[in-house]
Amino acid sequence: MEQLNRIKSYVAIARERAPRCSPWWATKTRGAFQNGYFFQPTIFSDVDNSMRVAQEEIFGPVTCAITFKDDDDLLRQANDTMYGLSAGI
Repeated sequence: MEQLNRIKSYVAIARERAPRCSPWWATKTRGAFQNGYFFQPTIFSDVDNSMRVAQEEIFGPVTCAITFKDDDDLLRQANDTMYGLSAGI
């Protein structure tokens, strides 16, 4: 339950700055897993790389779509993190 609440809080914070997400409305506390918790996979768009949802690992089914201008901008954003997390291109 603690991790489910953590995921919900990240989504709530992200929705304040990037309201375009799908499907934020489908969050369930009981669902696909018997005796467990389920969070509907969620994708945010209109995210910039400085946002918390883009910078921190959520450890849940949440991802961001971030635009870039060219390959150099893509690489700059992919490497712009204070954590040792990596991005796939």
